[in-house]
Amino acid sequence: MQAVHNSCALILDFTELDGGDINTAEHLLSYFFPSEQSFGRLANDNASDYLALMSQPTLESERVKADMPVVLLTSPFMQASGEFFAYQLKQRPQTTLIGRATMGVSTWLESFNLPLGLQIDMPVAHYQDPNGNNWQHIGVTPDIDIALEASLTEAKRMTAQWCVKINSW
Repeated sequence: MQAVHNSCALILDFTELDGGDINTAEHLLSYFFPSEQSFGRLANDNASDYLALMSQPTLESERVKADMPVVLLTSPFMQASGEFFAYQLKQRPQTTLIGRATMGVSTWLESFNLPLGLQIDMPVAHYQDPNGNNWQHIGVTPDIDIALEASLTEAKRMTAQWCVKINSW
């Protein structure tokens, strides 16, 4: 992230991110939020067992500037950890989501091996933000709902305007 530290804006294209590891998403979010900010939790069905999610304090010196505009490109193909990242980043006032609503999957799966070399993925937990909400069945909605083919062009147009404004100060 040091490479983008002096940038005037940042575009992240997650349109083809179809999942991923929750720990990686939590780590990446730590570049955009203050140390130890709560991102909610993963909880089992009765919420008796849960994993707290929060930004990591070890990244303090590498964080993106709080006022840096960020554009995240979204699509209906994003799910799970990609949606978690988008859901959290959308809470940041300087972030704009562009594209289409995400898949709407806030459950976390675990793979189980079956006989004959088969494997099945079963939901083992669901995400809850600090208020108990999530994006299940509705997806993370973009701020600008636009066709995927046009989302990168729109993001470049917006960031170019921001950068001109910032550089003219």
